[in-house]
Amino acid sequence: MYADDLILLAISRSDLQDLVDLCRIEFNLIGMDFNVLKSACIRVGPRFESVVFPITINDQSLPWLKEIKYLGLVVVSAKKFTTNLQSFRQKFFSSLNGIFGKVGTNTSPEVLCSLVQAFCLPVLLYAAEALNYSERLLCSLEKSYSQAFFKIFKTFDKQVIRSCQFFMGILPIKLLISQRKLNYLSKLRIINVPLFYVLCRNDEERIGECSKYCFPTSELMCSTRWNKLIWDFFALSMTDG
Repeated sequence: MYADDLILLAISRSDLQDLVDLCRIEFNLIGMDFNVLKSACIRVGPRFESVVFPITINDQSLPWLKEIKYLGLVVVSAKKFTTNLQSFRQKFFSSLNGIFGKVGTNTSPEVLCSLVQAFCLPVLLYAAEALNYSERLLCSLEKSYSQAFFKIFKTFDKQVIRSCQFFMGILPIKLLISQRKLNYLSKLRIINVPLFYVLCRNDEERIGECSKYCFPTSELMCSTRWNKLIWDFFALSMTDG
């Protein structure tokens, strides 16, 4: 729950109906109503395409949708949890074009890169710390992000762009997301709520994130080392071509 936005998770259709009925009872007790027109259902799992009886609220049926938006994140009905990043990419390019339209592409690269990092990147990486992107989605984000550097440095050579990023102190998307995820999971770990700690499984996720780059597991507890390890990996990838 966030303010008046509520999402209910259930393992079956009948369990979901029970949760909705409980919420309806509690809402009636405090004088609140469901906004049926803004409510919907979505299925995630191996049987996501199967026909399901509708969930009802006060004899009104809720639609089963292919996509649903919650707190700015578009969740897709699929075999496993996944998101639609198209809106993020569109907003990113809109912000990018706004910057180039104001200051032009002949402005100092340092200024342009700083503006992109401040006003465009947060749009593209919204909630990235809390999500597990597939390799396909990571490549899609990387391609969108690279468009900014193609214009700034006036080249389409990916190796040249990586070199420019490295010497400008800018991480590629994959490494940047890993860095943010490690910091995010580290902050979750200090929350003194046992149930939440079990649910987020952050130690397993941090080990998985570190294993992508062969980081030693002894560094898991030392967040001050992550930034250096990630930059060392980036530097090594530059020498390896």
